[in-house]
Amino acid sequence: MADTTTTVKERTSTGTLTEVYLAMVWLVTTLYTAHLSITGNTDDLSGLLGSAAASLPGLVAAALVTGASIGSAAGGRFNGAGGRLVAGLGLGALFGVVAAGGIRLAYGNETAIMVLAITVGVASLIGGALAILPGEVLEAGLWSTTFVFMFGVFFGIWQPNVVKMLGGGPDAAADAQATADSRYFYIQAVATGLLAGVYAFRWVKTEHYAWLVSAAAGAIPGLFLLGAELLTRAGGHNLAKVMNGFEQPVDENPLRLALFVTAIGGFVGLLAGLRTSLRRPEPESDDSDDD
Repeated sequence: MADTTTTVKERTSTGTLTEVYLAMVWLVTTLYTAHLSITGNTDDLSGLLGSAAASLPGLVAAALVTGASIGSAAGGRFNGAGGRLVAGLGLGALFGVVAAGGIRLAYGNETAIMVLAITVGVASLIGGALAILPGEVLEAGLWSTTFVFMFGVFFGIWQPNVVKMLGGGPDAAADAQATADSRYFYIQAVATGLLAGVYAFRWVKTEHYAWLVSAAAGAIPGLFLLGAELLTRAGGHNLAKVMNGFEQPVDENPLRLALFVTAIGGFVGLLAGLRTSLRRPEPESDDSDDD
């Protein structure tokens, strides 16, 4: 008599909710930092503009990642790309409205605050749209992004010491300082890109097209940085129109860093995925003769 017993595979957590919690903690921390900056300059319009502009990069990046995390959690309940996209856009838009409304209620209806709130809301919507990506790609990319941003915080803390070791510092000549800053940038870009690719591959759980999944996931942290920078520039450009004479200086390093991290992270993820695919043993043949 044939054995018809079937084994039911238990559903395990993918860690997506943990990523949502981490993204929310990071967003709340960023909002609190922006709160300290904005409330310290509310008596001066130019100070308010400067504080809003300075708060844009961190808030935009946090809203992007949080929107993508919420979209990933919602999209995980759908198999089709269309269902994931609709769920991600819906929750991303809802969270963006809540975040923008909270900023508006907390700091008033000045044009600078409205620009800040709208930019954060749009970032959340765009992040939610990333739910259209396959679940394994987005999940691995989000975890890689978490480690990349944490690394960026620690790297920024040690920046003065690293620049000094490279020949810069308060007492360095202008040429030496420029050289040290350039070397620091490339060290940061390469290290961040390597981290993005390696950690993206470590979180890839699929066995099919692992090389493609890890390459896409490795590029996601850089794409988050790129999206945050472009949205920051758009918001900063609108802030510059609020008051004549106010100009937000444009720093090209964040854009260059985003492009470097995207390229290096994707390439490292691709190499790691290909290496694993080539080393994976071939499945045993079922055509062997029975004794």
